[in-house]
Amino acid sequence: MRWFVISAILFASSASAQTPECKAAKKEYVEREGQLTTLKQARKDMREVLVAAKKGRAHSRALDALEKADDAMEDAVKRATSEQAQRDKLTKEICK
Repeated sequence: MRWFVISAILFASSASAQTPECKAAKKEYVEREGQLTTLKQARKDMREVLVAAKKGRAHSRALDALEKADDAMEDAVKRATSEQAQRDKLTKEICK
């Protein structure tokens, strides 16, 4: 129990001592994390639409367009995930 209290006090003191740059970096990280989650969900939904279109034997042009859109969303998710990893490293560096 003592360790919990000591940890809580240390965490509270370090949280209040954060610089404005650190707070801003953490805020941006959280916002971007939310955007990344939304993008991943949109990619999942796109994948479901593509699978449904294939089962429904959609027109080949429609399937091609859906596949291109799915590929573009996959690339966007990869790029956003990479950027978020970089942002995480930067946030940790700023908040040391």
